[in-house]
Amino acid sequence: RVREAVVSTQSTGTSHTSVWSVITDVILTDHAQEMLTLNTCHKTLYELSKYFLQFKKAILDTSSPDLYSHWSLYTSQFVELFYSLCKTYITKAAILAPNEGQAECIFRITCVVFGPWILVYKEGCLPWSESHVEEANKMLGAFTSLLKLMKD
Repeated sequence: RVREAVVSTQSTGTSHTSVWSVITDVILTDHAQEMLTLNTCHKTLYELSKYFLQFKKAILDTSSPDLYSHWSLYTSQFVELFYSLCKTYITKAAILAPNEGQAECIFRITCVVFGPWILVYKEGCLPWSESHVEEANKMLGAFTSLLKLMKD
């Protein structure tokens, strides 16, 4: 279904919102979360973090050095995606590989995924502008919820 939505969006020129709708319907369902392996979750989170970190570094010297300005239409979906994947990773890791080293790995990958969205990467450049405080609040809320989940 995801591939069909992408092809349809490209051929008709419709909004990418429809693709996100399909992604959240298909990928973020409980059934899909159960099917994801710990390794797949880790790789997906790593690739997402790598992409957004590279994007963040590429825009640092522009007039809009924050990710929210460039991705404002999709920030809510990113929050949902990051939270869902990290939660699945935390849950699966606790069941499949419960050891001290795994806890550190879980913490590290969660920080890396949210880092480009919540950390300062250049002095004088805040991670979000005043016009994106609400979106940043959602991102920070998801991050802190995950930290609480890790603690429990």
